[in-house]
Amino acid sequence: MGDTLDDDFYIESEFSLTPDIKSASKRKLDSEEEIQAKPKQAKKSPKEKKSKGGKRTLIIPSSTQGQAELFNDMLKKAFSKLSSLELSSFQAKPEDFMVDLLDSKTGQNPFRDIVRSALKNPEIFPMDTKNKSQPKFGAPKILVICSSAIRSVSVVRDIKTGSNLKVGKLFSKHMKIDEQIDFLQKNEIDVAVGTPNRLLKLLELKKLDTSNLSLLIIDCQRDNKMRTVIDMDDTRKDLSILWKNELYPHSASDSTKIVLI
Repeated sequence: MGDTLDDDFYIESEFSLTPDIKSASKRKLDSEEEIQAKPKQAKKSPKEKKSKGGKRTLIIPSSTQGQAELFNDMLKKAFSKLSSLELSSFQAKPEDFMVDLLDSKTGQNPFRDIVRSALKNPEIFPMDTKNKSQPKFGAPKILVICSSAIRSVSVVRDIKTGSNLKVGKLFSKHMKIDEQIDFLQKNEIDVAVGTPNRLLKLLELKKLDTSNLSLLIIDCQRDNKMRTVIDMDDTRKDLSILWKNELYPHSASDSTKIVLI
């Protein structure tokens, strides 16, 4: 049920705009004006770089401080009407991030490697508490959040390569929400992979349980338009709401760690 992963997705093409062609006299006038008063160029954000197409792309920091700043910048943009004091009540702290896990990833199966490393990490899964916990249906230990269904498919395949982990597919297009609810109610889950909007819906229906969650992995893979889950308007908003309403309390109590990959 829902195990076949179709890869026939239409990916939108990018469109480029051709620059306006100025007349020779207008070009000369513009040049003279630029010489007289050339505006100062804005400094690039340390979190961005320019791609070959001229677009700014996200650089994922490898330090706890850098990942916290990037994550909190997402929250600030998503909740632009909130004051700094209000934002501070649910912002992430550098100590919430487990960047050491990034050292375990390989080129071919980075998510599988990070998940395996995390499950062996006593800082994330202390033996004395995890062994005592009762089995729970629909309560993943690790949650991976991706920008789209097609990206989620790739991540699921990556994690399942050479492993017998139980992976929940919590995204649209491959499984209907009723099928996902049935799966969650009947299975203990090691890892859940999903998109922000579908995860929000399952949480609103009280079918997804985050009480067992110890690691949140945010997939920052760029799409064909060089966007990621934390800088696209729709996914950024849903992810920020998901964090504020559901995931932050676990992080605040130090029971859930985060890593951006």
